[in-house]
Amino acid sequence: MADDLTVEAYIEHITQGHAFNKHVLGRDKDNSPLKGVNAFRTDVDKDGNMLDKKLFPDLKIETPDDMAHYIQNRFLDHPNTIGYVSPIDGSVNLYNPDDNVLVSFSPRNGDRDLGTVYRYADTPSNFANDLKSSGSRLGPFPFQSIDNTSPNGVRDAVQGLVDDINARPQMYLRNSNNPNSTVQNRVLTETNRPGRGWELDEVARPVNKLQFGVVFIYIELKY
Repeated sequence: MADDLTVEAYIEHITQGHAFNKHVLGRDKDNSPLKGVNAFRTDVDKDGNMLDKKLFPDLKIETPDDMAHYIQNRFLDHPNTIGYVSPIDGSVNLYNPDDNVLVSFSPRNGDRDLGTVYRYADTPSNFANDLKSSGSRLGPFPFQSIDNTSPNGVRDAVQGLVDDINARPQMYLRNSNNPNSTVQNRVLTETNRPGRGWELDEVARPVNKLQFGVVFIYIELKY
């Protein structure tokens, strides 16, 4: 049986997933202006043209560890970070307008990495629309607005999700027909532990010629 999930382990898992592969390494959709660029360090597209809206500030995120450090040490405690709990799936969806970054802890979305971190030019309007529509929906989870008006408000909301996942793991199954498809088993079991098996992961072969030292350190240690 897996140990209890922690916020730190959950964040690590998200940042080792498609959030890094797609939005740092630049493996975005072919028609995306951010394909081939690190969205957290630039406001130009793959051809060097200025985007319609700035994505700055430069967050200096180049590795999964950078992304996890940013979430833990800036994003969660920033006074302007806001969000909501989705009544449909219990996900915690957070947005920081100063950095134009959205972080989603979405354990029931079917993705193997259980969430995402990203920013696009239209992220502000998309988040506002999602927030508005979620507030009027009915589902198995109570809708909740989130902010840091009260100390640790955002961090407490994420901790609350993690606590509920530990208390009611069957509510967050990735596959309702498989009682072992819990978030804990996905994140914490030996074979799926974030940071393991880098030599088999496509993030070790960046497409946009960026150099990520942490990736190559893992490869060198393996071999």
